[in-house]
Amino acid sequence: MPAWLRLVRVHAPVVVVLALPLLCFDFPGTSDVQIWLDRWAVWSERYGLVGGYVRAHENYPPLGFAVPAFVGFVSRLTSSDAFAVLKAVLFMFLLATTAATYLLTRSVRGALAMHLALTVNAMMHGYLDICFAPFLLASAYFIGRNRPAAGALSFFLAAMLKYQPLIVAPFWVSHVVSQGLEHASWQATAKKLFTTALLPVFALIVVLRLLFGPWFFGSVFATTTQHHWLSGNALNLNWLIASALKPENPLRVDIGAVPGWLLPARCLLLAGYAYALFGYWRSRRDLVSCLLWASVGYLAYFVFNYGVHENHLFLVGVLGVVLATVDSKRLRWLVYWPVAACLNEILFYGFRGTGFELERRVLGLDLTVPFALLNVVMFFVTAVAAWRVGSRPAPSAA
Repeated sequence: MPAWLRLVRVHAPVVVVLALPLLCFDFPGTSDVQIWLDRWAVWSERYGLVGGYVRAHENYPPLGFAVPAFVGFVSRLTSSDAFAVLKAVLFMFLLATTAATYLLTRSVRGALAMHLALTVNAMMHGYLDICFAPFLLASAYFIGRNRPAAGALSFFLAAMLKYQPLIVAPFWVSHVVSQGLEHASWQATAKKLFTTALLPVFALIVVLRLLFGPWFFGSVFATTTQHHWLSGNALNLNWLIASALKPENPLRVDIGAVPGWLLPARCLLLAGYAYALFGYWRSRRDLVSCLLWASVGYLAYFVFNYGVHENHLFLVGVLGVVLATVDSKRLRWLVYWPVAACLNEILFYGFRGTGFELERRVLGLDLTVPFALLNVVMFFVTAVAAWRVGSRPAPSAA
């Protein structure tokens, strides 16, 4: 067989899988897409990047706002359709995430699985979550190789695109600290971490605050206080409660409709998160343990917090693919979470982002209810399983 034909046989399937998301290029996506294009992109042109960000007054970090602003700029510069530019940008970030997955796992299958798993969020529904994914994976790669400065910078970029990565920041910091303590004292580790990672990040935060004004910090506060619904279409414990109170429209159940629930919900969240942090520190404290317990901590936020949205399961979907790839014998079942992330979006927005194409009620029961119950059960399964596997040897993710 000729050499060129062997190359085609080997690489053609990979190219086909990489190109599959392009079939979704003309999918309109959710209503958020119009916010990106009709408001953010337009305001950035009219008022400038900083002025547009302040005017938008959204609970997004500056770089998250900069993505639609960049889309609008390229669209005007090339006289192209803004929607097509947005989809092209999202596809580029999807490819970057696939490459970062391969860098982290050294698995072509794992990288292609990630590519397909994130297609629903990025190319079908047009969310911006895909923009932070390659930086989050890059930061995991760097901290796994004991390069805290590069890891901190990558993580900072991820957090400045979407705030959700901040939820797992304590696990990243814990891993860097635990690595430092293997070779130096607490004092030496703290000094190295401060000078190589924390100080540069703090300087970047100061620069962004000077550029974008008070709303740079206000957007962080808004992220934790702006949402008053029990669940923003996230299939979690609060969705079950909302469905019981208002079966015809659980999305419109205010947190105030359940007097006294806010405190227990926060206690459950904090207990689950504290359990995850403790679980990491009693584990082998390798990178696999870091990603596994970060997933448990993030899931505590997703399952118990109020106001969580349907696309917020995205981050655990990303970590789930990585963990199931690098430790397929023990953690293969974590593929449940990328599948759950896709289903959470599809059950509300279908495949094209315009609504679920089928009847969501079967025998009078909304399909979201059993899936929400399954997510709650799987959180506890994940938490218990993580504890059981935490002290056993694991393959390296880097």
